Amino acid sequence: MVLLALVAAGQAFAAEPAPKFPVGSVAVLPIKAKGNAKKSLPDVLDDLLLSSLQTVAGPELRVVGKSDIDAMLGFEKTKDTVGCNEVACAAEIAGALGVDSIISATAGTLGGKYVLTLVWIDQKQAKAFKRHSETLGKSEEDFDNGVRMAVSALLGVTAPQAASTRTTASHQGAKGGAGIWDETAWDEGVWAP
Repeated sequence: MVLLALVAAGQAFAAEPAPKFPVGSVAVLPIKAKGNAKKSLPDVLDDLLLSSLQTVAGPELRVVGKSDIDAMLGFEKTKDTVGCNEVACAAEIAGALGVDSIISATAGTLGGKYVLTLVWIDQKQAKAFKRHSETLGKSEEDFDNGVRMAVSALLGVTAPQAASTRTTASHQGAKGGAGIWDETAWDEGVWAP
């Protein structure tokens, strides 16, 4: 009887899934524009990056954004500290915010296309443990999907469908005819030609 209880306890312990991410929380620094990128580009991308992180990561990763950072560190200190590009500086910010890691991001242009580069920094080890660059496209209309793809690659998970595909919209069907996404079954990717 005791042996049966030990086996059952061992199976219950072994059945617990491993954590999806190497850390439990992340602070996202404001995106910095590089080169000849529009100065308004980071403002557009900051919100997209935060919402994509929260959507892709789900509840397993606590995401702290610029407004949280401003509230904790004060606006002036935030402006001074985000100017640093060194990993050690970012690790200090993470420690002050009580998070395990930081994502630092830059946006620029390359060959007429926008490029987003993300660096995920481990606070305890004060080193970058993952980097990813994603071409966002030539126009701001391409940003939503590009940011979600960059976040998915950085986190090592599959990106969910874009929120805009959750509503019924006309699309070109696989057989050449028009079709619509079935709103009630969008998670399964049901296509109704």
